[in-house]
Amino acid sequence: MQFIKQKYELNAQLTHSMSELKEIFYSDAKKQMRDAIDSNFEHTRLIIGLDFTDKRVLIYSHYSEYDDVESYNVLTLECVEHYFDYIIILTNCPNKWNIHSPNYNKYYLLNYNMKSDFRNYGLFIMQTAKTLMTASRLCFINDSFVVVDVNACGLCMKTFFNTEMEKHDFGGLTSSHEGVFHLQSYLLCFNGRTIPHVLAYFETNGLPANHGTAISQYELGITKYLFEKGFSPYAVVSNDDMRFPLNTTCCKWEKVLEKTGIIKRQHFLKKYAYAAMTDANIAMVAANHSYNKHFIHFLNYHGINQKSV
Repeated sequence: MQFIKQKYELNAQLTHSMSELKEIFYSDAKKQMRDAIDSNFEHTRLIIGLDFTDKRVLIYSHYSEYDDVESYNVLTLECVEHYFDYIIILTNCPNKWNIHSPNYNKYYLLNYNMKSDFRNYGLFIMQTAKTLMTASRLCFINDSFVVVDVNACGLCMKTFFNTEMEKHDFGGLTSSHEGVFHLQSYLLCFNGRTIPHVLAYFETNGLPANHGTAISQYELGITKYLFEKGFSPYAVVSNDDMRFPLNTTCCKWEKVLEKTGIIKRQHFLKKYAYAAMTDANIAMVAANHSYNKHFIHFLNYHGINQKSV
């Protein structure tokens, strides 16, 4: 009887929460958010019913323009999965994932098609905050970087999660001082006592309307918010040694690769406006890391030249 009562209360709570959200997202511009709520209703209810007490939770945000899952995404998760009890993937193509020998009690794939990491995170948090509140660690990772040096990445993640995140309240692989000090948002990790504040920040600021708002409110804002509350941040690589600080993952890509094993996807796709990798740099990195078939597949998939000029 107690189980039936709890199930009824959970269903009522979730139904009420979903109904409120549906009223908020009434416009055509918010259709994708309504679709995410509707298509994931039962799966979200399952997640709300899980016990996250003292558990380590990863939320991975993925979007593909081609309704496809590139293998570098799977490699990213393989590099970090040992450090988490639950991995929740928010993706616009949940049926295309092929995770090698997954633990189905660890992995949960939800159909999110909002083209924005922080909108993904925000909508998921709005529905699951009470469950996430009890987690011992909460991590946000997106698909904007490629693991290039697998060994360096493995060593970095081991030190980051097992050592540094035991000494600091929140952290990321890189920080940047572009006007405002902030941890760069492609990988953010929060320990237990910061999690209620992170969830409250999302509740207060809501879902970002566009990319600019996501950067200003969340990537720049959340570090400042937690820092002002007295929490200590950590980053593997920073740009505080630069006379005129610029984007760390862009301008210090060699140091980032050396220390973390990753390179931001924007370098390969020519999305950086300045100080990015040259074609010769890309060819050199491809030659040095040709053993990494996932990385080479990424380059081939996007038609990126790997031959030195």
